[in-house]
Amino acid sequence: MSVNDEAGLPVRDAITTAKHAVHFPRYLSEKERSGVEFDMGRYLFCGFYFPHFGHFILESLSRLWAYEAYKDQIDGLIFLRDSRKIPDPNVYQEIFDLLGVTHPIKFVQSPLQCAKLIVPQQGIGMGAFASGTDPLRSFIKEKFSQVAEPFKDCDKIYISRSGYQMRRGGMLCENILESNLVAQGYKIFHPQSENLKTQIATYRGAKMIVSPDNSALHLAAFVGTPDQKVAIVLRRKHGAVDLFPQLTAFSGREPLIIDAIEKIWAQEDRVPSTWGHYAEHSFEAIHQQLLENGFIQNDLPWRNIGPWLVKRAIAELENRNGGALTAISPDCNPPVMEAHYFT
Repeated sequence: MSVNDEAGLPVRDAITTAKHAVHFPRYLSEKERSGVEFDMGRYLFCGFYFPHFGHFILESLSRLWAYEAYKDQIDGLIFLRDSRKIPDPNVYQEIFDLLGVTHPIKFVQSPLQCAKLIVPQQGIGMGAFASGTDPLRSFIKEKFSQVAEPFKDCDKIYISRSGYQMRRGGMLCENILESNLVAQGYKIFHPQSENLKTQIATYRGAKMIVSPDNSALHLAAFVGTPDQKVAIVLRRKHGAVDLFPQLTAFSGREPLIIDAIEKIWAQEDRVPSTWGHYAEHSFEAIHQQLLENGFIQNDLPWRNIGPWLVKRAIAELENRNGGALTAISPDCNPPVMEAHYFT
């Protein structure tokens, strides 16, 4: 699949970064263009539609900055499908509503000609491109800041992944980290259990956010401010490769990155592989970094989890997932952008 003009020439602004790959449109010959279905509609090209929340937030919204300028000239939005299964647009309808998008969505996975296709430049993506362009940042910050007023009772929050019960990887004994932070006045926040307005109001109201690297931080970044402090406790060595540039660009302040991973326990047959990676941390090191950077006040060190707790946590994971876990090196190179043509 590619994005081309009527002469088959690739449309430059259709270049798309997606999941740490750069996709380039290619020239299509007259033979390749012949016999292709024709649609009389006028559409805004929006790139790939990703069902996963983090990728949807960071990549599938990336061209909607142009929507308001062209909404009177189009009949709908076109997204490229990421899988064989037709996505359910209702899953993220709340997000489209809050962004003021009212046009229907057309999902495309086979060649199609349109009467008119408007192709805005991608405004945000993975890696360094997570910083976003000025038009995209302005659009997102304006829209999301209007969603809800900041909550006033959540100055310090910890964004938890414990509600996922380690189904997609995570942090061993995260509940102990949560207990330590609660003792320091933090509220434990489970974003997957709240609607979008509550999430945004919570993030806007927080003066301090501590969180493992996770998709919720992409949304928090969209409403971040310079007076807000964010600490990311890595559960994957490359966990901040997208979050660091995004949080810095949108809030105007660099997040604190805490790398306290001592060991990774891996279930080798999981796909993607990081969904079977479970990080064992030095809680003492996490405490020290948070203390030195003003996120907590108590200078009494946090105890590291003992071998018996690790053993019990590993056994629970093995029983739940049905596969053995093996200790591997925590070192992991960050994802590398690969170049592809639309296929």
